[in-house]
Amino acid sequence: MIVKEPDRGGAAAPNRGVVESAFILLDLVAELQPVRLVDLSAASGIPHPTVHRLLRQLLEGGAVRREGSRYALGASLLRLGATVTPAARLRVASRRPMAELATITGAAVSLSADLGDGPVYLDTLEARSPVRFVARAGNHVPPETAQWRAHDCLAATVPLVDAGQVAVNHSCVAMGIPFGSSSGIAVVCTLISAARPPHQMIAATRWAAERIADSVGVASSI
Repeated sequence: MIVKEPDRGGAAAPNRGVVESAFILLDLVAELQPVRLVDLSAASGIPHPTVHRLLRQLLEGGAVRREGSRYALGASLLRLGATVTPAARLRVASRRPMAELATITGAAVSLSADLGDGPVYLDTLEARSPVRFVARAGNHVPPETAQWRAHDCLAATVPLVDAGQVAVNHSCVAMGIPFGSSSGIAVVCTLISAARPPHQMIAATRWAAERIADSVGVASSI
């Protein structure tokens, strides 16, 4: 099943701040580099003159560099990135795929990793419709859930599904992501209030895991 990526274009958010806009552009430069100014404007929804002004400031600070008419990440940002921990890098790489996964499925979305004391949530997004269990960043992943089991399935090539086995009328889908921690794996998970997960949710969860793996630069076999 093919999952279509949501359109990231459209009008710029009216209350978007300068710092937020700059980070959106840096995120897109990292994903699309080398990328043209016009493509950054289209992908971000930020007006062309604003993109031009922000890129000029980012150039001056060394955060981006010019390659002809295109832009790529600059040396100062690459040096900063080298000091970031694997968990922090994973969270940054997961932010956009998780948001798109939540939009596609309407599910609660969570990211977890084993940092040495069992799987814990690194980041979470709430469901469109309320669910019984609400994950919180920093909390341990409950045992026996699909998300918890996925941390033990290093060789899993398909998503793990829990269709009401742990919580009645609640379903979750979990997919492992190769990750540079002692556990060797992170997990992205979707949760909805339904007896069984729809096929699109299973496909979208796998798609998000693949995108995150690509973003953190890990050769993925999923």
